[in-house]
Amino acid sequence: MSIATPPVRAYEKLLGLKRNPFKALSLISPEEASSLFVKQEGDGLLLAMVAETIAGSGSAFIALTGPKGSGRTHRLMVIEDTIEKAGGEVLYFDVAMASGPDILDRLVKTAMSLSAGITVKIKRGLLGYSKTIPE
Repeated sequence: MSIATPPVRAYEKLLGLKRNPFKALSLISPEEASSLFVKQEGDGLLLAMVAETIAGSGSAFIALTGPKGSGRTHRLMVIEDTIEKAGGEVLYFDVAMASGPDILDRLVKTAMSLSAGITVKIKRGLLGYSKTIPE
């Protein structure tokens, strides 16, 4: 299960970080973020997509886009918290770095480089490898 949006920041790549080490120091918690943002027209659809992703019936990828100041970061915090509480894993991918037919290849390569769990699921699901591959 993945959410695609913010680019990997240069310092994260340089230091080999897979997530924000200061998340615990965030000014607001995911629960507070969900109560703070103003609900907009697409929020119901977005939350339905997240629920389908968690249930395994929707796409494993969710793209969240919008103009500066539209609340993407707060929504991402809520979505990430929801997916992680359900045992899922969240990866961020800069969709601006790829376009056209190459975007799927870039997305799969990025996911595989960032997550051993995703690598195993890709091998099992897409390549038909045995379920005996260890996680």
